[in-house]
Amino acid sequence: MKMFDQASIQFVIVLALIGACLWFVLAFVIEVLRTLGRANHWIGPTPQWLRVMAVSISSLLSTPKLAAAETGEARQAAERSDGGSGVGGLLLGGSIAANVAFAGIHLRRHLASVRAQKFSEGDVGKVMPSPPADELRPPPEWDLVVRVLGAPVIETRCGVRVPFERGKALELLVWMIEHREASTRSAARTALWDGVVKDSTFSNVVSEARRALNSVSPRMDDEWIPRTFTDELPLAPGIVTDAEILDVALKRFASQPDEHLSHLVESLAGVRNLPFAGADYAWADGEGITTSHVIKVVKAAVLVGEHAIARNDNDLLFMATERGLRVLPGHEELVSLRMKGHARCGNRTAIKYEWESYARAVEADSWAGAAPSPELEELARELSKQ
Repeated sequence: MKMFDQASIQFVIVLALIGACLWFVLAFVIEVLRTLGRANHWIGPTPQWLRVMAVSISSLLSTPKLAAAETGEARQAAERSDGGSGVGGLLLGGSIAANVAFAGIHLRRHLASVRAQKFSEGDVGKVMPSPPADELRPPPEWDLVVRVLGAPVIETRCGVRVPFERGKALELLVWMIEHREASTRSAARTALWDGVVKDSTFSNVVSEARRALNSVSPRMDDEWIPRTFTDELPLAPGIVTDAEILDVALKRFASQPDEHLSHLVESLAGVRNLPFAGADYAWADGEGITTSHVIKVVKAAVLVGEHAIARNDNDLLFMATERGLRVLPGHEELVSLRMKGHARCGNRTAIKYEWESYARAVEADSWAGAAPSPELEELARELSKQ
């Protein structure tokens, strides 16, 4: 079998390096043309087959085979050792250079694209408009509302309440609307039942919920709970919660208070009690949904209360703070707003009563440590002296 000598191996390596250099030049030209936007569509991606070919040829032909001994076995072994180390050095250097060049080309391309996005000709001297803010989205359109800011009930726009024969059907609908983006049969069964529930029992609950909704507000195109043959448990659009309506009103009021005050006041007036009051929905407490609704109501009550103080509207002030205290009794900021409202009316007795009611609420709450706020007590004393 014919063997390659040292000169032939070096010649092949030189040819492989020349091919790699040509690939670098070609890739660089193509990337430059692409960056400048002058490359034709037929060029396509960087021709990596050139790099693969160069590396493959060099790897295939760089392995020296044993040759016949010429001047002695020891000398030939030394020559092979020296030649192999030289070839390995050339391959290592070529590989490092190829990877550095390849990374540099893509880095330049990425930076060029970023600069093009930020400083394109059409945007020079022009302020880029911000994307539409989430708080500016319109209020959700709905035909049915699930009222969760109080005892859970479902009503139509006309105030007609949806009747349910069993509480599980109502709880299922409340769970579905609170998990609209991830409503599945398996998740619902896990959340609403402690143990294993029969398929027939779950199907009956879903059927009752579907019938109850369709009985008071039938849909023309489909049912409120579409039928599926998968694990999905979808809920048709057009049914929202009063917490969603309050959230939209709150965000719109924060951006444009004067224009959206009436919408926020109307939404806040619908707060009846603690979220899910009277219902033993362990999943709502465990997932933080109850807390989230409480925070929304309190935030809305504080914003409306402060706005009412600025407008000297005591009726609005007391309505808003009273709704907030329904979901979180003893909230210091709401109590302070109410005491300021009484002080404007010159009603010192009401200030004293607000303080005593707050103190009793705090003492009855074990988490508060049975210690009313000294700052709020001092505020009550100052307002009583005015």
